[in-house]
Amino acid sequence: MDRGILYFAKGDEFVLEAEKSANRTRELMDCPIALVTNIDTNSDVFDEVIIDTTDFTWSDKPVSLLESPYEKTIFLDSDIWLEESVSGLFDILDRFELALAKDPKEEHVHYMDKTHPIDGVPEAFPEYNTGVVAYRQTPDVTQLFEEWRRRCKPEHVHDQLSFRTSLYQSTVRFATLRPEYNCMYRAHNALNGTVKVFHGKLVRESHHPSLNEALQKINQQLGPRVSYGYDPYVETIPPRSLSIYLRSRLTRLRSIIEQEGMGAAVKRTGSFLRRKLSRSN
Repeated sequence: MDRGILYFAKGDEFVLEAEKSANRTRELMDCPIALVTNIDTNSDVFDEVIIDTTDFTWSDKPVSLLESPYEKTIFLDSDIWLEESVSGLFDILDRFELALAKDPKEEHVHYMDKTHPIDGVPEAFPEYNTGVVAYRQTPDVTQLFEEWRRRCKPEHVHDQLSFRTSLYQSTVRFATLRPEYNCMYRAHNALNGTVKVFHGKLVRESHHPSLNEALQKINQQLGPRVSYGYDPYVETIPPRSLSIYLRSRLTRLRSIIEQEGMGAAVKRTGSFLRRKLSRSN
């Protein structure tokens, strides 16, 4: 098949979560959905169920990605909730082989790995989150996932440490998605626009922000903002208030008058107003 959604889940709890996520995805996107799992499921939300009866290991995710029956795949973790369709990710795969978002926490860059480079990876190379991965089946992508699988170790806390190294050393042509396409609402996020993908447990856990709270708060304002997920709440800091904004513009205007004269200030102000009016129309 040309395109489809892929989930991976092992164990009753995660399969139920994947079903909830997939039902929401089905409401928003008209494409087949497959599941890689170790148990039978009676849910009719999945068009194809691929059974893998092996015990869970960190290498299961790259193995599952290799099992996709689609030429173009959007992989979603079981704890993904779509607020809007992400079918545009398939369009990105017309130009790129792989697309995913940077991890806002970057645990293996800033906390676990104290010395650099790690396996030849410079500190400047970011860590990507593998909860949302759009990819096309190409030889380079297959090689990347095989190398990722090989590098996964039992002692790793997550699979992203091995993925970071594998991606850096690969020849895959990849794109970085905006954070709105993988918002880990329990972390801190710099956002601008509608968050389309919420990433976090779909059921409330004690001392953690709930999905419902994140859905209510994070998209209340759509301008540049920062969201903070902390026990047990989600909060957002909105764009600058009007008074602060006007103060900053007046300070800028005074600086132009002092440095370039009144004529330049009038010209700059006119250009600024025209840009604002054109954007509002």
